[in-house]
Amino acid sequence: PDIIYVNEAAPGSADGSSWDNAYTTLQAALAAAGDGHQIWVATGTYYPTDSGDRSISFQMKNGVAIYGGFAGNEDPSEFNLDDRNFTVNETILSGDIGTPGDDSDNSYHVIKNSGLGSTAALNGFTITGGKADGAYGGSERKGGGMYNDDSCPILTNVTFSGNTAGDDGGGMYNISNSNPALTNVTFSGNTAGFAGGLYNYNSSPTLTNVTFSENSVTGTAGGMFNISNSCPVLNHVTFSRNSAGNRGGGMVNHDGSSSPTLMNVTFNGNTAGYGGG
Repeated sequence: PDIIYVNEAAPGSADGSSWDNAYTTLQAALAAAGDGHQIWVATGTYYPTDSGDRSISFQMKNGVAIYGGFAGNEDPSEFNLDDRNFTVNETILSGDIGTPGDDSDNSYHVIKNSGLGSTAALNGFTITGGKADGAYGGSERKGGGMYNDDSCPILTNVTFSGNTAGDDGGGMYNISNSNPALTNVTFSGNTAGFAGGLYNYNSSPTLTNVTFSENSVTGTAGGMFNISNSCPVLNHVTFSRNSAGNRGGGMVNHDGSSSPTLMNVTFNGNTAGYGGG
């Protein structure tokens, strides 16, 4: 495949042609990528912007597969993508664009997608530090980690942790027939008003080998919230130690039109203030 390289520590010409000459930002690689490209990203932390503009997010692209978890010296002619070590070579997409450690100036969304098909892929990343605390009633209060509007990306080997939404979906928010496919994905330690992990509005993602752990909300649905004809399919999914101030420590299905399919799903140690722990 045509590979574009990204390494924040690359010493070369920053044209994306090799590890030594890799782009030093993911945004530069995304701007250069077209249909059929792969983007290989070396271990490190990457930010949507260095301008301090909280409204700027990463945006995935149709036909482009973005892979993290590289040491930054792999030979593509000899290296199998399945051999990446995501723990040793953690590759972080962070919304902490302002003062380090001060989340009041973080990106509203680390990733924001619109109109994506299933040819857009993200594989091998940790997504953290999104803080969707914008104006009341707006999209900037939803989906701190990822916001999907009419989008169906493929996410594999991805962790959402430490993201926040003032309203809905600390980890991820899906709206308008957004049906992403999630495999080997973890939502942990995300917070929101509703749905600390995943909020679905008229959207039906597919989840396989997904974990929701220690997400929390002041309102409803510590782990997942389904509303308005949202019928996700869950297979080998675990909800553990999630908490809700109101109802639904693990999952809430808000109306009769939202009917998820659960296969091999475990609820363990979730709590709620009023019911549905």
